[in-house]
Amino acid sequence: MATFEEEVNEIVANSTVDEEGNLQLPEGAEANEQVLYAAKLEKRHRDTQSSYTKSQQRNKQLEAENARLVESWEVDAIESLTSSQKSKLEELKSQDVDAYVKKIAEIKDEAKVTFKEKREAVTKEVSESSELELRQAELDTYNAENPEAQVTQESIDSDVPPRVVNQLKEGKITFTEFLEAAKKYLTSGKAVKKGEKVEDEPNLNKSSGSDSPSGEALKNQSAKDYTKEIY
Repeated sequence: MATFEEEVNEIVANSTVDEEGNLQLPEGAEANEQVLYAAKLEKRHRDTQSSYTKSQQRNKQLEAENARLVESWEVDAIESLTSSQKSKLEELKSQDVDAYVKKIAEIKDEAKVTFKEKREAVTKEVSESSELELRQAELDTYNAENPEAQVTQESIDSDVPPRVVNQLKEGKITFTEFLEAAKKYLTSGKAVKKGEKVEDEPNLNKSSGSDSPSGEALKNQSAKDYTKEIY
């Protein structure tokens, strides 16, 4: 007779999860409620780990691509000079080689600065989007594992103190720590009095809590509300 772990692994190996997070069993497969619940959590965990591994591999690829782009920007900076600018460089080269080399270096440095600024702008935009996606996945997993302490906009407004929300917003705690803190309040009976104003909702698109908090909020993010971004 198969053990509980073996039953769970069998289900995970042969099933999929639909867009709503429901476990889809292969045709003809059967399992009790406990096995299905455990299999669902295990499937999500494995999928998360797989996504993380793929993202790490993609990061290495992007680093290599970035290095090549920097080089190409330097070359393009020289090739894109006007005929007049190129003529002046050639004239300078014939008169003072050292000055010529210095001028070429200045042009390349300017190109690097321009490239860096554009790259940082793109990186910021992508990071903000990725952070929201990661938080969404983490929130989904948390809610699946904690049906008695669901973190929703309503439960945050009612039961989580504004100071905890602000800590996330200011980057003083990670999103994982925020969920842990929220769970304590949701399960301890400690709640913000009804009608009490929550000064700052946890707009995840504006907060900087992450797995490596920097101590200050992500700046200049779009002002979309928490509900629209996460639910």
